[in-house]
Amino acid sequence: MIDDDPNNGVVSGAVRIQRNLAECASVQAVLDNCQEPTKPSCRNIRVQTTDNSLTIGKLTTPIEIVKVFDKDYCKIFECFADCEETISLNNLDAGTYNLVVNFYDENWRDICELTEAIHVGSDESASGRSTPLALADFTLSPNPATETVNLQLKDWGNEVVHLQLVNQLGKVVQLQTVDASVGSITLNLSDVQNGLYFVQMQSNGRRLVTKKLLVNRLY
Repeated sequence: MIDDDPNNGVVSGAVRIQRNLAECASVQAVLDNCQEPTKPSCRNIRVQTTDNSLTIGKLTTPIEIVKVFDKDYCKIFECFADCEETISLNNLDAGTYNLVVNFYDENWRDICELTEAIHVGSDESASGRSTPLALADFTLSPNPATETVNLQLKDWGNEVVHLQLVNQLGKVVQLQTVDASVGSITLNLSDVQNGLYFVQMQSNGRRLVTKKLLVNRLY
């Protein structure tokens, strides 16, 4: 703010609000301590369980991808881009479920990722949040890609890995199962249209890893 009479604090001229990160509606709102909105964070996600239900709350970013898998890594729930702020899954069997949440801004830029094992009901562990799953990773090259893209695997061991290519609407375009011991995988993109995709990999006991891939042919 600019006060043209700093001696007595009275604003007698024009006032301009600069760097209005909080999008305060007026000068009075600034004086009333209008604050910059809290930035979204996966730390704010709330997970609650009962004997047969799982509730995931505080999903407040412009775009979210939420997936829940059972102990055998069969997908039991997924929402893609248009998730509700609170998701409730009921009538679940007791056991361990794997939760994966990805937050993005309105331009599909990454904000954060949450991956956890969640215990529901009378599992051998206490109900609630558990230790994150084992880490693994992969890289994409080239990205943007045209006809093919190479995936270099890291820390997947000799496990069987489930790989899928998903478009922005949540449709699975490619799906395959591979042996991670090969170290690298090449995806054929010749039948894939230009656009933004998500390459997702997961194996038993390791978290779901998601990477963005841009397919961009100039012809």
